[in-house]
Amino acid sequence: KEYIAEIRTHMPALPDEIIKKYRSVYGLTKPDALAIVNQPEMILYYDNLVQHTHHYRAAANWLLGPVQSFLHENKKEIGDFLLDEQKLAGIINLVDKGVLSHSAAAQRLLPALINEPNEEPLLMAEKLNLLINANENDLQVMADKAISNYQDKVIEYKKGRKGLLSLFVGEAMKLSKGKADPVLLQKLIKDTLDKMD
Repeated sequence: KEYIAEIRTHMPALPDEIIKKYRSVYGLTKPDALAIVNQPEMILYYDNLVQHTHHYRAAANWLLGPVQSFLHENKKEIGDFLLDEQKLAGIINLVDKGVLSHSAAAQRLLPALINEPNEEPLLMAEKLNLLINANENDLQVMADKAISNYQDKVIEYKKGRKGLLSLFVGEAMKLSKGKADPVLLQKLIKDTLDKMD
């Protein structure tokens, strides 16, 4: 019995135990937990990743989404992935804080950091001009321009077609090249439209 107990203490966790932990401690879905557990090197990466961010589900989504896509496209394994867990956690945390959009982070920042893995996520995001603009004055200019581009839709909006709000927000987001804070932008556009005669 002592011999078996000794072996047990040195054995790595079994897949079922890891899945149970990922679901109960990190709140992952069963498919996500399974997808990570099916790749032993990914278990190690994920376990290190969650030491640097408390966004456990987002960490799994990044690993199984953008990171896995990159690995697949480049015919690499997670063991070949040069971006360390702390840097990936930095990207996740920037998105969570609302200073960077998920699409800009996945499509621009992640590839840039893979090419320059020693660079800091925030500094690279600044260098690439990806940070979200939450300056109310700047956003008001974009809101006004979006509204003036669709004067005919303003009349329809005022007649009760409130669903058109998304059209104005979409136009203003285009003007900002996707860098405007979408929540603040929507509020500014709605307030501006509601004040119009």
